[in-house]
Amino acid sequence: MNKKSIIHALASLALALQLHAQGTLLWDESSTGPLSSQAQSPTSLAPLLMGTNTVRGNVEASTSGGFPFNVTNDYFTVAVSAAEQLQAIFLTASGRTATWIGDAQFVQTFGFQSGAVTGALFSQMGITHLGNGLYGIEMSNYETPFNPSVTSVSYQLDFIVNPVPEPGAVSLLVFGLGAMGLTGAWRKYRGSANPHRPKRDLL
Repeated sequence: MNKKSIIHALASLALALQLHAQGTLLWDESSTGPLSSQAQSPTSLAPLLMGTNTVRGNVEASTSGGFPFNVTNDYFTVAVSAAEQLQAIFLTASGRTATWIGDAQFVQTFGFQSGAVTGALFSQMGITHLGNGLYGIEMSNYETPFNPSVTSVSYQLDFIVNPVPEPGAVSLLVFGLGAMGLTGAWRKYRGSANPHRPKRDLL
């Protein structure tokens, strides 16, 4: 990873932390009702807003028919507006889940993670960020196959949306850091070039 990519990632992360407190509840199954269980007709959520966008749901699995279990997944779509980007998705769940991210038709896979209970999903999926577009999300119960006594897993997804950094801002940040580095190096060089130079009396 080059210096520009590192600076860009750090700047985006700092902005994500700053905006994290600005929360929007997109959906809560306990009050809004169940999300769709069909990939052909996913629940269409409101466009993601700047800051944190939260989705709370519950995925179930029935063990009555034996293995393989009858799992009821949640399917929904989220939209990222122009000049914005989806920087991160944080998961908190009561048990193991499987999360799929892809196109709105649920055909092309962008990222998949199974077995997660908590954590940043993008880093586990190898995704840096997602830009303007409509995306499909599938949530599955991954706990029941390992623990049949648990047939329901509740989860919360926090979608962190940032503005797309302006190229000029990134360049200015790189220039500023470079200038600071050169200034420090010059001062160090001047000191080493004349180690016997007497120090000025500041009084």
